[in-house]
Amino acid sequence: YKRQLVTDSLERIGKITGTNIAETIGMDDPWHYRNKVQYPVAWERGQTIIGYYQERTHRVINVTECPVAHPDLTLLMNITRNIIRKYRLYVYNESLGKGLLRHVIGRIGFATGEMLLGFVINGTEIPYAGKIIKELTEEAKKISRARLPRHHTVRGLVGILQNINQAQTNVILGNKSEVIAGNPQFIDQLGDLRFKVALESFFQINPLQTVKLYDQIIELAELSGKENVIDAYAGVGSIALWIAPHVLKVIGIEENPLSVIDAKDNARLNKIKNIEFLDGGVENILPKIKKPDVLIIDPP
Repeated sequence: YKRQLVTDSLERIGKITGTNIAETIGMDDPWHYRNKVQYPVAWERGQTIIGYYQERTHRVINVTECPVAHPDLTLLMNITRNIIRKYRLYVYNESLGKGLLRHVIGRIGFATGEMLLGFVINGTEIPYAGKIIKELTEEAKKISRARLPRHHTVRGLVGILQNINQAQTNVILGNKSEVIAGNPQFIDQLGDLRFKVALESFFQINPLQTVKLYDQIIELAELSGKENVIDAYAGVGSIALWIAPHVLKVIGIEENPLSVIDAKDNARLNKIKNIEFLDGGVENILPKIKKPDVLIIDPP
């Protein structure tokens, strides 16, 4: 199905015929692979619900188990729902533009088990924040390693943040995030590389397939070690850092300033020096710098 989508896009939209699209490289066990969930919050029949939107609607369906999310995130969301209900936090009403709590976001490092929890709020502070943080932290400690699939580990909740979004919009995140407990970033690992990732930063959703994807880049680019490479839309620098040992130099371009900070931190964390990250839009920066030997454009 995915392969056919690519073929159809090239032929119908791109007007390119006769293309040879390689077979999709699938997962051996395509479950519990997501390292990020973002759930809208709603009020229905006298109680708070957290889940996913019903297809083609903005009606929230309460979700207590998601078969494609990391099990720890499912457990964390269920804990969070119970605590929100206990303190009766005022839930945002999209049609009226009123209320406080809009979304709940969970992120986890597969290799480390470190988790971040984010509350997206239509306001500047969460009532009972101190009590909520204490209970969340204590309940998160109870997540049992024995309940998880064999390749998962547990290190726990390392940071709780609030993201302020007071605009009447369908965009999930606002421009400002504040740490209300713990760390602003979690750490994950791909291969031998460690990455710091903030709540808002882009990081590949499926870490198991990410390694396969990045190895494909190295293979298809036929790198010799002498290339100057540009990684466009670099995010936290994962592709740039992955290929850096195989090339002369990499320049990563990214317009999200928080991701650029993460990317530079990640270069230092992994002691990789043949790399530079530029803050700005690809369409503005790319025409101004020397033509590379290899240009990586992901996701376009």
